[in-house]
Amino acid sequence: MLLRDLNRQLTKFLVSLNKLRDFMHFGAELSEATKRVLYLGDKLHAFFDQKSHSVVPLNLNVVIISALWGGYWRDSSVNKLKSDIDILVEHYKRDEKFRQKVNDAVSVHKDFASLVEAMKLNGDELFFMLKKEF
Repeated sequence: MLLRDLNRQLTKFLVSLNKLRDFMHFGAELSEATKRVLYLGDKLHAFFDQKSHSVVPLNLNVVIISALWGGYWRDSSVNKLKSDIDILVEHYKRDEKFRQKVNDAVSVHKDFASLVEAMKLNGDELFFMLKKEF
């Protein structure tokens, strides 16, 4: 259910994003809300542009997309996002406790909206290693 809901939301968003980008070619003035949508779109595209030699586990993908959707990397650059994803993947591979937290987050939430809300509330707690210097 969660993956189906995530797929539905992402597909709907990406279709709307493409329409919005097409509309921008007419030189329309952009509202703040529109700028936020475009910025989220840029971050999602950066997320999907993953390195070919690095596999991001499915549950971690779901959690990262939920965190993006909830605004976790709102004030970060695309390069910072990519760097953070690399750190998260490595941490997921090495740290059993973190891996379990991610897997539990995915298994507990039955729909995308509830996982996004959880990431809004608990993203810092789950991604604690991003606040540390390695």
